Amino acid sequence: DFELKDNIAHIVHVANDGSGDFATLAEAYSSITDSSLDNQYEIIVHDGTYTEQYLTPPPFTHTHGTKADNVIITSVGLPYYDSISDWASVFQMLNTCKLSNMTVISGTKYCIHEDDPKLSRKVIVCENVKFYQTQAHNVSAIGNGTQFGGTKYIFRDCVFINGAVAVHTNTQMIAGANQHMILDSCKFIDAYVSLQSVATTEIGNQGLYVCEIKNCRFKSGVFAV
Repeated sequence: DFELKDNIAHIVHVANDGSGDFATLAEAYSSITDSSLDNQYEIIVHDGTYTEQYLTPPPFTHTHGTKADNVIITSVGLPYYDSISDWASVFQMLNTCKLSNMTVISGTKYCIHEDDPKLSRKVIVCENVKFYQTQAHNVSAIGNGTQFGGTKYIFRDCVFINGAVAVHTNTQMIAGANQHMILDSCKFIDAYVSLQSVATTEIGNQGLYVCEIKNCRFKSGVFAV
């Protein structure tokens, strides 16, 4: 994990009833332009349902809901496809950051999409987050994989409902800098873990990864390689 608590210098409140600094996560994220390891931000999300899409947490931020069941970030009702991206994910991760204490519901593509060259050698932490995929089982709750590797994905005390947790790598992988996913004390309900490599066709660039699954429980779910 990256150092977080010791370096939080700013606290921002998001409340859709108008009582916070911002009414949406998108507004809060766009206001943060100077975050760094030594100048981290905590974004506290208060109770409510936030219908948003393409949310990109700035680097070295911790987006923290007041309670997982009371803070819902959802794309239900939003376009599945549009001119911004074919993926239409709720969160699009590009930076080292942390999400905790919330429920993420996708009515479009991924709950979280983490597949971009900008993620090279970053750390993504999700703690006590419920991921619910409302689409068919061939749609993943999490889409992982970076083109340049070295990324660590940590899911701790999370719940995955209806969908796949997919970790994959793409071409242009740098040797010795492969990705690492940790699923620690997570619960899978009618969901499955799928390890796969995508487009690893370049000679010497087969996608390699480490996946640690510790103390997890499966209910009507499977593990597939």
